[in-house]
Amino acid sequence: MKSRDATGLRSLLDDARRLDDGGSLASRIEYDLSFLAFHGGGPARPRTFWFGDPGRPRSLAYALVAAIVTFPLCWVGFLFLMFLGEPANTRHAERVVVVLASVGPVLGLIAATVAWLRARRTHEPDRRVPLLSREGALSAAGFSVAAGAGASLGVLLWNTYI
Repeated sequence: MKSRDATGLRSLLDDARRLDDGGSLASRIEYDLSFLAFHGGGPARPRTFWFGDPGRPRSLAYALVAAIVTFPLCWVGFLFLMFLGEPANTRHAERVVVVLASVGPVLGLIAATVAWLRARRTHEPDRRVPLLSREGALSAAGFSVAAGAGASLGVLLWNTYI
């Protein structure tokens, strides 16, 4: 019932925007749509995603690659902080820096995936590109290359003594 109400209100909103009434009718309809969205009538507007259209797999791949790219940046930052403090030129201290630097990207991977899934569910199913498509396969391949590079860098940093 609520989804039918929301659909009817959306079509009425399109008609109300064509009227020249100062926007009061359109604003009231938008308020009613947000009320229905809050009470389970479906979202008034589809959610947005920072890295593009959540209906496309490549936007998830962009977000995941961006999370992986933060690993070397975090490592340099923590290494700088380590050298600001007491001189701890031990292998253990350097490995702690690698572990701490990997926490941010892992949390970023989880947050990006959850945000993309939540935004993707608010879009119409016919506007979503299937994950098992050519774009989905290319996106998965790009993410795999970036994840492999990040893991290789982590192993290299873990085994290197500065």
